Amino acid sequence: YNKLTDSIPSWISSFRSMAALRLSNNGFSGGIPSLAGLWQLYALDLSNNELFGSLPQLPTSLRSLSLAHNVLSGQIHLLWRLRRLRTLDLSDNRFAGSIRGVISLPDVNAVNLSSNWFIELEVPKFGGRATALEVLELQENRLQGRLPVNLVTVQNLTVINLSHNQFSGPIPRVFGLRLGSPWKRLYLNHNFLAGSVPPEFLNSKLKIKGNLAYNCLKCPRNVTMCNEGQRPASECIGQVTPKREVSL
Repeated sequence: YNKLTDSIPSWISSFRSMAALRLSNNGFSGGIPSLAGLWQLYALDLSNNELFGSLPQLPTSLRSLSLAHNVLSGQIHLLWRLRRLRTLDLSDNRFAGSIRGVISLPDVNAVNLSSNWFIELEVPKFGGRATALEVLELQENRLQGRLPVNLVTVQNLTVINLSHNQFSGPIPRVFGLRLGSPWKRLYLNHNFLAGSVPPEFLNSKLKIKGNLAYNCLKCPRNVTMCNEGQRPASECIGQVTPKREVSL
C-alpha cells in the first residue's frame, strides 16, 4: 500500500466505468464523497484510514463493501438499498442506532458490524424467505434487550458473535435446537444473560465452538462453554429471569 494522505477527492466519482476502488491502509481523512454515480462499481474498500462523517450515497451495484477501522458515524439504515451486497464490513467505527435492514439483504453472506456503538438489533422472521447470511459478527457494541429469537429462522447462519454487549434475559430455548447444525460458532459471552441454559448446551458431544462466560447464567463450569465462569453476583443485581418464551 502507498500511505496516501489528505481527503478522497470528489472527482473520483467521474470515473463512471470503475469496477473496483481499493484505497485501504492509507491515511485518508475527511468524509467519503458521494459515489452513487459509479454505477458499475462492485467492490469498495476504504478500510484502515482516518475517514469520518456519515455514510455517503453508494452505488446499488456494490457486492463488497469494507469501511472497517475508520471513525465513521451515524446510522446505516440506507444500506438496505444495496440489494446485491454479499459482504459487509463496517467494524471498528462509531456507527450507532439500530441494526435491521442489512441482515435481510437477499445475497449478503457475511456481516461484520463489530466494535461500534449500536444499541438495538432487530431480526425479522424469515420463515421460508431465502437468505444467504452465514456469518453475523456484532460483538463489542452496546446492544440491549433480549436475544432475538428470530435468529433461528435465518436458515444458513453458521457463525454468530454477540459477545461484549448488554443483552439480558434468558437464552431462548430454540437456540439449543440449532447448536452444531447449522450453528457452528456461537459467542454470547460478556453480556447480562440470566437463568438456566437450554439443556442442549450441556451436551458435551455437540460439535460447536462458543462461549457463555461472564453472564449471570446458571451454567456448570464443567460445561465447556461456561468453564470461564460467570459474573459476580454484585454485577447481576436486577437480572431477573422472566418466563420462557413460546418456541417458534
